[in-house]
Amino acid sequence: MKEKRAWRNPKNYIVAVLVSVLVAAATVYLSLYTGFYQQGNTVYGQLYKLEVIKEALDAGKLYPLYVQQWYNGYEMFRYTAPLPYILICLMTYLPYVDIVTAISLFHGLLAFISMLGFFAFGIRQQKLMASFFVGIAFLLMPTTLCMAVEQCRFDILMGMAIMPGLLFWTFEFLEWEHRRALLPFSCLLIVLIAANYVLAIAFGMVLLLYLAVHMLSRRTWRFETALAGNLILVYLIMGYFLYPAIAGGLLSRKYALVGSWNITAGYSLMIIGVLGLFLSDKARIAGFLVAIIGMLLSYSMCEDVLKLIPFPALQSSYWYLMTATVLCLVMLLFWERLRLSILIVMMGVVVLENSTLLLSLGESQQIAAEEEQLIEDYLIAEASAITDNRLALMDNTILGDIPHWYMASNGVSSAFGWDSGNAMTERNQYNLTEAFSDKFYDYMFDRLLLYGNDTIIVLKQLIKEDWAYGALLEAAANRHYAVRLENEKVIVFKSEEVNAAYGVITQYENLAIGENAAVIAYIYPSFGLGSRICLEDYTVDELVKYKRLYLSGFTYREKEKAENMLRELAAKGVKIYIDMQHIPINELTGKNEFMGVYAQFIQFTEDFPILENDNGNQFKLDFRTVTDTTWNTVYVSGCDDILKEAIYEGRKHLAYLARNSESDVTFMGFNLIYYYLATHNADLKRFLDEALDFSGELEYSESEIVPITIEYSQEHVKVSTDRDGVNCNLAAVETLVPDRVLSTQEDMWVINQGDTTFRIERPCNTEGMFFSIVGGIGIVLLWILVYVILEPIPRKPKTGSV
Repeated sequence: MKEKRAWRNPKNYIVAVLVSVLVAAATVYLSLYTGFYQQGNTVYGQLYKLEVIKEALDAGKLYPLYVQQWYNGYEMFRYTAPLPYILICLMTYLPYVDIVTAISLFHGLLAFISMLGFFAFGIRQQKLMASFFVGIAFLLMPTTLCMAVEQCRFDILMGMAIMPGLLFWTFEFLEWEHRRALLPFSCLLIVLIAANYVLAIAFGMVLLLYLAVHMLSRRTWRFETALAGNLILVYLIMGYFLYPAIAGGLLSRKYALVGSWNITAGYSLMIIGVLGLFLSDKARIAGFLVAIIGMLLSYSMCEDVLKLIPFPALQSSYWYLMTATVLCLVMLLFWERLRLSILIVMMGVVVLENSTLLLSLGESQQIAAEEEQLIEDYLIAEASAITDNRLALMDNTILGDIPHWYMASNGVSSAFGWDSGNAMTERNQYNLTEAFSDKFYDYMFDRLLLYGNDTIIVLKQLIKEDWAYGALLEAAANRHYAVRLENEKVIVFKSEEVNAAYGVITQYENLAIGENAAVIAYIYPSFGLGSRICLEDYTVDELVKYKRLYLSGFTYREKEKAENMLRELAAKGVKIYIDMQHIPINELTGKNEFMGVYAQFIQFTEDFPILENDNGNQFKLDFRTVTDTTWNTVYVSGCDDILKEAIYEGRKHLAYLARNSESDVTFMGFNLIYYYLATHNADLKRFLDEALDFSGELEYSESEIVPITIEYSQEHVKVSTDRDGVNCNLAAVETLVPDRVLSTQEDMWVINQGDTTFRIERPCNTEGMFFSIVGGIGIVLLWILVYVILEPIPRKPKTGSV
């Protein structure tokens, strides 16, 4: 009777709500006073999301499917859920609440929700005081503060706040066998999915692992199986949102947290989890064991384990660490013999381990002043004012997302921004940044022009070498960019040929195909980038128009078919160069072989072999310029015609340039392209010119700038031009549905003469709705089965002693 009275005593609920309100109020005050959310690495990306949500709400829509300011056009809420941002923006409609106050209120609301989740356990276990300290510790733990301060991720914070309540209803169903708990569990899981897709998927994975261990440890299966089925069906119900994200590559994209996110569980919480595993009652083994596994994944020693997960988006340990942290804290409230005083000490140690981050919080006024100074020092406002089409900031993300937020807020489109891992033009952003870092400025300016950037800001601190400044100016002039503004920090270039929106007509003379092929264009900008890496996805008619093909990191479905296609192209006069460092493995033999030619592994440890140019001049490369210990590469074997070979430590005939029966198919070893990227070795450049049949002079593909007009609205984008084959520098996202058949070039739409109207539509809408309907029907049937078949086993509930 004591347990029943404690569970139903209204005073406990009143205390829990009042204390949660006080904690929420303290959180709101801390947020307003310190502005800790302003210190995050992605805060201005988040602010931009709030701005576009607010604009959509004012226009009568919940959220926009497409925005034009970042990444040549961006599906902002295809891969991230809109609910947290909608809630914050809705708060701004309250009297006297601006966006800053709304963010602080949102943090307070999350603190309130998370505290209620822990208090629910406290009331059920008669550990109200213990649940208070556990809840406070959760708010101050590294996993929580990392998202609140270092990342400023409203979506992930919301998901974390829901987890205590979600786990409470999990245990309400499993431990106390209350079948009606499936309804609140399902509702909270829907909210978690609507907060952050990846976090919700990771939570489901951890929960399924817990259910499996729970079944083995308890030797039961009925309630565990029912909950697992309910979990999966809820994901199906949310298919309307989840399916478009997954179909667009959510799990295959590099969906990493931005900035310093390598947070570990720490030592204190791990030790506490291990103590709980061995000292608490046997019924809690499953919880502590799964929590320990999740925390272990956050340590560097488990990086290889995470790489076994086939989806890159789920290879970040942080996703599992968040669920594991909450699960460990919940298990402490189930620890029957744990004294309150010991629990308080434990939580104090966990919080103190994170004291450095707490003490680093600055004041909001000082942070705002620093941001304003950054805009002034780096000529962001001046560059924005002279931009006619698009502005690119080449800073290797050193300045963060503040400049891009400023541009977007002032109606200036940018080639960069925040959350590039979910942008259609992610490859373009990466290539530009890498080429800039490696001082391949000709490629940089060529592609910046193609991507629609008439204004470019270059950070001076990234061009320290004496020769680099001159090379930068020369490359800019080659593509008709002139210095418009300059100070001690930046150079601002402006295209001399552009004074309005424009597109580019470019037919690249050569083509690079494969995951590793783009780097050839850094050296020779006349190489275009293939949109597909599988050879059979191209046709002979499509490729025969190119003078050269460079293959590196390509794939095929049928080896013989791919080889025959290359032989046919070579017979038609196309020169083909195959990087043997990155050829597919022959599935039949298990060897790195293609077209009868083998890539033989070799490791240079002490020296590098001597290479030779066509005129007989020899030169020696020093691998230590690109690696500290060894140079792992391949040489070529199985060729009839050896063009170049070397001797290394007594081993003769190490071919690094060779042909077989096809005179226009050349096989390249020693990974020389990568070596040149890292060294700019002049002798090697001459060798590459000879091998690839280049004159040695800089070669661009001919480009013609064409005026275009673009009209944006909430429902469509309309682009007009009077020419055919115009790259209109809009990302070819699925959200934009053209009214005619179009092609793409480097992940951007190529339009033809006349008007092209793109409807803004949700991709995969029909399929997503189908999954939601199936999930809804399935969960109704499951609940009926649960109430008809799944009878609880009468037993006396266990209670705690704290």
